Amino acid sequence: MLINNRYILFFVLSFSFCSHIYAQDNTYLKIQQTEIGDTLLKSQIEKYIQAQTFIDTTFKVRGYIEVFISNKEYKGLKTQVSYRIIKDFLNFDDLNNDLRFPLFYSWVKNRIVLFYSDEIRNTLNLKYSTDSKRAFQKIIEPFLFPGEDVYLTIDGVTKKGTNFRPNEIFMFGGPSVRIYKLYDNSVIIDDTPTRLY
Repeated sequence: MLINNRYILFFVLSFSFCSHIYAQDNTYLKIQQTEIGDTLLKSQIEKYIQAQTFIDTTFKVRGYIEVFISNKEYKGLKTQVSYRIIKDFLNFDDLNNDLRFPLFYSWVKNRIVLFYSDEIRNTLNLKYSTDSKRAFQKIIEPFLFPGEDVYLTIDGVTKKGTNFRPNEIFMFGGPSVRIYKLYDNSVIIDDTPTRLY
């Protein structure tokens, strides 16, 4: 099996970068802000934000973008890289769920964009420092539905729950854009709206 040098370089650099962004105790990662170097990806994110803002009134005031990076094939064709762009509204309130937090984040059209890679997550056991997760929560909070306190009475005992987000929307599927960069340097953009990843 022939493995492309770009693919190997991607994982070596990713692993190297991850090893350099560990927090001071060398046990936990820090969520990092980055710039988007792929101009095609950035332009597609801009188009996606513009389209979703036009058709989804909720997205005008809330929500963020997630980009999933992989080497997923397109109809049997191997790819150098593939991206899946979606919007989301879910919170990051659970500090124990490290898989929920992004590897990196960036900004496009004043909207926060989060980056995930299943290949890296499945290879490395990534854990983020609590300080990093809390700092990220503050950054993303303006894009989330506001939390409120709730009171529940069970067996005559009233308990307070905090940060309940009654207007939060969970989306599975829905509008997405997929970009496939093939080894012959051609690009396929698939904006089929309801396919699941």
